[in-house]
Amino acid sequence: MDGDNLISFDTAKGGEFCVHGNFVSSCKICTVGQDQKYQLTDSDGLLLEEKETEAWLEEIEHAEPSIEWKTYVPERQFGVIILLPHECFLEATLNVNDAGERSMYIDIFQVHPRLRGKNRGDSAGIGSRLLTSLVSEARKYEVSTLGGHFTSKSALATQARVCGRESLNFFKHGTSERVEKTFEEVMAENDPDNPGRIDYDVVSTL
Repeated sequence: MDGDNLISFDTAKGGEFCVHGNFVSSCKICTVGQDQKYQLTDSDGLLLEEKETEAWLEEIEHAEPSIEWKTYVPERQFGVIILLPHECFLEATLNVNDAGERSMYIDIFQVHPRLRGKNRGDSAGIGSRLLTSLVSEARKYEVSTLGGHFTSKSALATQARVCGRESLNFFKHGTSERVEKTFEEVMAENDPDNPGRIDYDVVSTL
């Protein structure tokens, strides 16, 4: 039989096998997404999703972040997006004031939901890679501060890893009112109704 054929034949049992090693008539993997009588069980679906997630992580591990700049207001305001595969990206705005001082604000910081959390996005360092690329771009253009609205401890921990805990300054969201707390104190906060959630504007010096 041609080794390139997708289907092989088991003469002993008289049945055809698919590329997954199952009988064609009963392979649940082959029938995913098809309107057939064989449906995935919950455990089958979770296994397929896990395998796909592992493939995504491997792809991201070998991918270089792409960086795209655009001009909003000439000489005054610019946007940058840092991209990795599978909906993992970071968008930020660079502002230049009248004195020529440059600051950057993180607008969107996203890792695909399936790649977040322990043994997923954390272990792959996706957030850290995105933020490290952003900080590198910021320093190229002599940006002095990097800020953003932080609503999760995991995002804050990423900021601390990349920029340094000692560089973090906390403010009440939407105001210029300084909150005299350390990184450790903020991470120790506990809201039983929203575990892992915080609500601060955070500015790091670069």
